[in-house]
Amino acid sequence: PETLTDMRAILDYAEWMNYFCPSMGDLGTDNIYMDIQAFNSAPETQRNAYIWADVIFNEPESLDWTSAYRKIAHANVALDGLNSIKRTSANSAEYDAVKGTALFFRGFTYYGLAQMFCKVYSESNMKSLGLPLRITSDINITPKRSSLEQTYDQIFQDLHEALALLPDVTSYQTRPTKTSVRGLLARVYLNIGDFQNALMYADMALKDNNNLLDFNDSSLVNLSSFYRFPVHPLNPEIMFWAASNLYYVISPLNIMISSVSNDLYQKYDDNDLRKKFFFAEEGENEIKFRGTYSGLNRNFAGIAVNEVILIRAECNARIGNVSDAKEDINLLLEKRYL
Repeated sequence: PETLTDMRAILDYAEWMNYFCPSMGDLGTDNIYMDIQAFNSAPETQRNAYIWADVIFNEPESLDWTSAYRKIAHANVALDGLNSIKRTSANSAEYDAVKGTALFFRGFTYYGLAQMFCKVYSESNMKSLGLPLRITSDINITPKRSSLEQTYDQIFQDLHEALALLPDVTSYQTRPTKTSVRGLLARVYLNIGDFQNALMYADMALKDNNNLLDFNDSSLVNLSSFYRFPVHPLNPEIMFWAASNLYYVISPLNIMISSVSNDLYQKYDDNDLRKKFFFAEEGENEIKFRGTYSGLNRNFAGIAVNEVILIRAECNARIGNVSDAKEDINLLLEKRYL
């Protein structure tokens, strides 16, 4: 790859860059359960994640790890390639957009990896093992694992630099924008307990896009559609589209091995339309998840308005702005209740 068009093409290849996001952690939650028959039919790695085994991965490589570092490799190829391309007044907008896109993908992917392969972000864990931080496409350089602190420093550096470079809008939901970065920064800051910054970026993202699907509108959401919701780019809630790795235990398919926890399912009021659109009852105590925004057989792994509203609500609640938190919750539920 030599030209700006080449670098853009690398980053636009959604099959690599927008699919295969780390998602093994979802197998270890109490949102799902498997009876012994379902458990025995699951692949060994997925069984290990479900029971929190000491050793999860029984294969030579982890899909979550390998597919994520493939994205990072392609982002680095684009970033290194830009060093040999002169930025001019004629190409500056596209040059900056391509660079910002590569930085976004790298920061987005390192964050996903950190949730899987690092300890929880906390003061006591700062010196614990982080990730090998590849910031060059030179495969002969093999970095050692950084600290957790260095890993998050790299994530924030990439995302803040991307924010300054990316455009406000794009023609494709598979390309990031400033709104995408703001939504992701809100997520990351919430994760590390920085509620003021999470609130600020959530608020900025929602000023860009606060479109919510109305679950009462059958022209937008449809129970007869397998995945229930409009496929991108027709879903106005999506700020950035990405999909997870395919794990049959949690995949929103007819062959989904696990069932949704009945405790979780019953928390939804009968007038809460999410109970219908997110789930499907397929027999006694057999509740399957269907409501993915990905529009295919993988769980949604991108950034959407509904999540950012909940981030802003949580941050307001945690810092004592209860009325503002309630306002956001009601804003969301107005579109979700009958």
